Amino acid sequence: YDVVNEVINDNGCKLRTGTKSLYGAIFGEEDNTYITKAFEYARAAQTAAGSGAKLFYNDYVGMASPGQMKAVVKYLADAKAAGTIDGLGMQAHQTNLNVSDGDNIKNALNLFKQNGYEVQITELDFASKDNSESGQETLANAYSKFMNIVLTQKNSNNVNVSGVTFWNLTDLDTWLNTQKDDGPYYPSLFDENYMPKAAFTALINLVKGTTPTATPTACHGANSNPDYSANGDTKYGTNGRTKYRTDSGANGSTDTRAGAGKTGDHIDIGSFRREYSD
Repeated sequence: YDVVNEVINDNGCKLRTGTKSLYGAIFGEEDNTYITKAFEYARAAQTAAGSGAKLFYNDYVGMASPGQMKAVVKYLADAKAAGTIDGLGMQAHQTNLNVSDGDNIKNALNLFKQNGYEVQITELDFASKDNSESGQETLANAYSKFMNIVLTQKNSNNVNVSGVTFWNLTDLDTWLNTQKDDGPYYPSLFDENYMPKAAFTALINLVKGTTPTATPTACHGANSNPDYSANGDTKYGTNGRTKYRTDSGANGSTDTRAGAGKTGDHIDIGSFRREYSD
């Protein structure tokens, strides 16, 4: 559960103030009291409800610079000491398709590990403008490089990475084309027709270690109820959503539902899941 979100100033290593944060306008750029209290109240509510939800802080500065990484740890230290925070969400809107900032990613993951945090990569996408075949291969390589860094830190360095979340399901839904004027962008794992791109296949191969035995295909069943059976069977329901299910054999299955960002839409890639809610 995202208890506190984006309170570190992206121009430095202080808390947001003024118009960027109503809490920061009251408490100032150094007082983390409201952060600590937010986690305290959230933990009390979670306990009272008997919920198993994990309580997270989420921000995009976690991988930005060493100073900002340390600021995240600094301002959450009181909540961590009180045992009211479980993990950190590291937003990952990437502009560098060469992933040459790999050291920043590794350093952030290791810093958060040293401070006892569970980590999730959140809002992952790559700002690609090239939708040609070669551009899609470049995008696939970028996702693979990024994910390989994460998996290596998880599997070889015991960093507790519990999830990877992708920002939006298809190129049709990307935030880049609504908030930037220099597009169009093609950052997603699925194209505008909800079909898997080379990046999707690359991640499947990397995470599962095998090539999927079935390729998702769209079958337009008029007014049909969604039928989410195995081995690639696909139907469109009356709500316009599509379920893609690809049997990956003994290691489990890869199960994705493509839709227009409606409640329940999600991507599963191994243990990595993207889920939408209204």
